Formats: sequence, structure tokens, C-alpha cells
Amino acid sequence: MSMPAFKTDDAATPARPKLYSVEEAKQLDVQTVKELFTSHINAGQVHFLKLLGFD
Repeated sequence: MSMPAFKTDDAATPARPKLYSVEEAKQLDVQTVKELFTSHINAGQVHFLKLLGFD
């Protein structure tokens, strides 16, 4: 018996974040960009940039 390549069980599938269009992304305020970057990309880099005064 072969296993499926991907699970199709909806309960096991995590919710996907909202995808923004380029125009929507251009309209985001700085605080929202920092929150999204922190939660989805690299929180440590945000902290480091803040230490250097680039926040």
C-alpha cells in the first residue's frame, strides 16, 4: 500500500497566512510590516535592526 504524497486531512493542515498583492503591500504601515516580518520571517533580524537604529 502506498502513502499519499500530501495529507489531505483538513484538521492537520495549518491555516495559511493572507497573501497580499503588491498594491496592498505598498499600503501597509511600518508597524504591520514589522509584525508580519517578526512572526513569519525572522524575529531575530528585526531585533538586530532595532539595535542598530534601523527600525
